[in-house]
Amino acid sequence: VSDVPIFASFKGTPPTGYQDPRLSLLGSRHIGSPPPESLSVPREEYDRHRVALGVSEGSRDITAAKDFPFEHNLDFLNGVSFSKGCYIGQELTARTHHVGETRKRVVPVSLSHNMESEQNLPLKLMLGNRTAGKLISVYDDIGLAIIRLPYIG
Repeated sequence: VSDVPIFASFKGTPPTGYQDPRLSLLGSRHIGSPPPESLSVPREEYDRHRVALGVSEGSRDITAAKDFPFEHNLDFLNGVSFSKGCYIGQELTARTHHVGETRKRVVPVSLSHNMESEQNLPLKLMLGNRTAGKLISVYDDIGLAIIRLPYIG
């Protein structure tokens, strides 16, 4: 099996590709051949765009076997099925959905200054002497943080 390139575009409506099922503002995906040059964006620009929208993606943002789907808003982004058959974590995911108790969520954050993307992450976020969450991804002056819900708003 060879690697097949996947391209993203969010700067217009391309004639090929398919809509990202997570969020329409994420644009479209193209498998195999790239979208027209006028619609292409570099990976870093795409990452800044999705982080600004509060969307986690893959192992760069999600810690396998530690983070829960609802913490990364997968219930709002078509990432969790409540009608599909068996999958790992299904019981806990279904229980969380029906009880309606999620204690943490990923949110986009603005930073007061630019940071290196891999610098000291995850970075504990404190409110006084209490841990409010952790910063998990950074792209210049924006990032993604998992915040405990009592500290939001």
